[in-house]
Amino acid sequence: MGYFSMPKYFQDMPVVGKPLVNANAENEAELKEIEKNIHDKVEEILAKGITTEEKLNERGQLSAMQRINALVDEGTFCPLNSLFNPNDNKMGSTNIINGLGRVNGKWVYVIASDNKKMAGTWEPGQAENLIRCSDAAKMMNLPLIYLLNCAGVDFPFQDQVYPNRRGGGTPFFRNAELNQLGIPVIVGIYGTNPAGGGYHSISPTILIAHSQANMAVGGAGILSGMNPKGYIDKEAADQIVAAQIENGKNKVPAPGSVPVHYDETGFFREVYENDYGVIEFVSSVADAVAKEVKEAAGETTGSMKARKATSSTI
Repeated sequence: MGYFSMPKYFQDMPVVGKPLVNANAENEAELKEIEKNIHDKVEEILAKGITTEEKLNERGQLSAMQRINALVDEGTFCPLNSLFNPNDNKMGSTNIINGLGRVNGKWVYVIASDNKKMAGTWEPGQAENLIRCSDAAKMMNLPLIYLLNCAGVDFPFQDQVYPNRRGGGTPFFRNAELNQLGIPVIVGIYGTNPAGGGYHSISPTILIAHSQANMAVGGAGILSGMNPKGYIDKEAADQIVAAQIENGKNKVPAPGSVPVHYDETGFFREVYENDYGVIEFVSSVADAVAKEVKEAAGETTGSMKARKATSSTI
């Protein structure tokens, strides 16, 4: 009974109804067909992308699902919001995969940027999906883990991503809220994460990076404020491009890369050479903080052991 917040209440609850003796075969077949259709649709969406899992692997990267499966205990990932696509995006999703899973026996909520789909860009509806995730983590008092590989906002759809009170900025507020509540937000970061991806990077409790990862908050709007003219024109844009080319020739570290955020700012807590190294450290952090979160919520070590011994499901 360790899984219930009010064990005696549920333990003493009377049984309602009787076991089915003669199941309706027609109803059973219809339900199974519906379940199959949903499963097939989810698999179809997961398979979509501008690249494939095989090509990502050839480049030394894992796909979002491979990262999730490497993080969580085998067979425990429970995907949620899989068909959520309120704006009918062409890839069939909001470019994230999320759900519940166990890490070393402890439940966490996981969000992974779908790097097969336009490098995990923000699409319309993604903010709402992320809010659902943080709300679930808050209600269940679970650590929130991001496997972040987000190339920012899909530019043609900025007007559908940023505005309103549940728009692009709200997920970062929710991350800060979780931190204040003592619910950790743990991020493993891969690839290039500008703008929206950069905001994800600066709002967690702890950030673990791949050696080739970088994060940056920028864009014409921010750079224009640094320009004496107060705006970006062609002359200023040409200067920026020329500076970037020169930096590349001189091998100057890119803004937001490991030499900046590990060696100088300390934003990156740990850095690893491959995807699995990042995941292993994320797993160790999640293992430690999940116990702290449960104990802070008044749950004893004994009840944790009872949970593990009595059940393997939610």
